[in-house]
Amino acid sequence: MPTASKLAAAVVFAVVAFLTLHTLIPHLPEGTQLGYAREISAAIGFAAAVFAGFAKELVDMVLERGHVADPLDILATAAPGFVLWLFTALPSA
Repeated sequence: MPTASKLAAAVVFAVVAFLTLHTLIPHLPEGTQLGYAREISAAIGFAAAVFAGFAKELVDMVLERGHVADPLDILATAAPGFVLWLFTALPSA
């Protein structure tokens, strides 16, 4: 079952995705048509965080472990940060 903390994390991840794209706009070629790119980026960020939370809960349910801390918790927590690092910090290095 999703929790309030997972929902809050999904909202924060959506905001981070929106702001990340917003900060990258000056580096795009002039005249680039963005349309709804920021909003779509936020929606993808929200959906990815919700999916990670649901997938972790589903695995716990299938393996009948209940709600325990395990490596999947760490993966679900670290994956969004890794994706942001991959697409923002790495190309500028």
